[in-house]
Amino acid sequence: MSEGVPTLHLKKGSAKPLHAGHPWVFAGAVARIEGPGVSPGCEVRVVDERGTCVGRGFYSPHSAIAVRLITRADAPITPALLAARIDEALRLRRDVLALGVAFPRATGQGAAEPAQAAHAELAQAARATPPASPALNAQDSNLLAELDAQIAKVQSFAAQYGMDALEETADLRRQRDALLSEAPVARASSPVSPPVALRASASGDMSAVYPTTAYRLVNSEGDGLGGLVVDIYGDYAAVQIGTPGMARQQQTILDALSSRLPLKGIVDRSDNHARQLEKMDPPSAAPLFGEVPAAPFPVYECGIEMACDLRLGHGQKTGLYLDQRDNRRRFAALAPGRNVLDVFCHGGGFALHAARAGARSITLLDSSAAALELAQANLERNHIADADLIQAEWTEGFKHLREQGRLFELLVLDPPKFARGKENVPQALSAYRDLNAQAARLLAPGGILFTCSCSGNVSEVDFERAVAAGLRLSERRALLLERRGAAPDHPVPPGFDQGRYLTCLVLQVV
Repeated sequence: MSEGVPTLHLKKGSAKPLHAGHPWVFAGAVARIEGPGVSPGCEVRVVDERGTCVGRGFYSPHSAIAVRLITRADAPITPALLAARIDEALRLRRDVLALGVAFPRATGQGAAEPAQAAHAELAQAARATPPASPALNAQDSNLLAELDAQIAKVQSFAAQYGMDALEETADLRRQRDALLSEAPVARASSPVSPPVALRASASGDMSAVYPTTAYRLVNSEGDGLGGLVVDIYGDYAAVQIGTPGMARQQQTILDALSSRLPLKGIVDRSDNHARQLEKMDPPSAAPLFGEVPAAPFPVYECGIEMACDLRLGHGQKTGLYLDQRDNRRRFAALAPGRNVLDVFCHGGGFALHAARAGARSITLLDSSAAALELAQANLERNHIADADLIQAEWTEGFKHLREQGRLFELLVLDPPKFARGKENVPQALSAYRDLNAQAARLLAPGGILFTCSCSGNVSEVDFERAVAAGLRLSERRALLLERRGAAPDHPVPPGFDQGRYLTCLVLQVV
């Protein structure tokens, strides 16, 4: 089943992680590659030392990761397969994670009605056209049940052999979607309805709910599309294409996104450093589809309005730090009545959630003037007037707060990546130790510390040990309450440790 596709042979014993579910083939595991058309980004069959195919992916000759597997089947990687993966990603966010739907209105400081009228318009539209189940007749109901059974049977069979069945079930799922779309209820014409519907609150009062319009749609290996990240910001999609293979598939990806979501534009927010390692061109300043927003625009996270800037050279990551969304909500749940310090605040996400939840006070610390300007704008957007903003490196900022005799009952540390490579890990662990030691001295007895690491090269175990060392250095005792990670719209395959880059520890410091 090679169809002229090059075959990459693994060294003896190197296929074991792949058989266990790991999606990467490291360059050191490659014995040789044979066949026609070997070039960066080409599709390759990956076989073990016995010649058994373990899957197919795209070849990256200049990277430490030689292949990111796309399918475990010995079958071509087609546009239909890639589109099916995007369909599955949409269904996960809409039907399982309920992203793009509303959350209960926050209360407390700054809980006044937001200026953005879109909230009320969406609520009014939802009241006028409440969600309904499709009214299928008996014949169609039987057909729907039969299609569901066939899909489940194919998926179950494929799972026995460690394969996915997205392409094999694509036609069945299209039939199922078509059947549902013909039922007498209002539906989007696309095969997957865009996740923008509002969901009623427990009280049924649609005026008391707000949408979340910023979320991750495709999380690389977690959605079976290694090398691709897609984030949704309201009417725009921001993409990161980090491998030559995904770059070759760019038009297929753009077509799939633009045909499934009502987007005004798709912008390139690829990581230039990662692309340089792959010997790829820098990201494009021009829109990949539609238009690039000419200025920052509002998006919503659990009722919090935040500015997003998708222009090249502006903002962070693809636009915002979406991976911390659920951690910000958890942080807010602990904020009522507490004095809060948000360190490395960037746009003020943690502080904003804390203020809306009823924090006694909020203090934001960052070394970047641009970050504090963004945070101030976000505070104003959410009608939060009482906040203390400090521009300083964390060492100087902490010294200033100690000199003032300030203590906090809730403190979050969300620093930038301390270790970009494995060679930086020792220095990063020392930095985490010192940072947490100094932060602990600013906590009142019984205070809560949220401490985070986004350095994928630092393991959760090593990070926890560095935090523990910092607490000992500060002569404070702590209780570990929770271990948290990225929000669930950042899924990873089981056994893929490299995908779990974000660690958040929640501790009570006594």
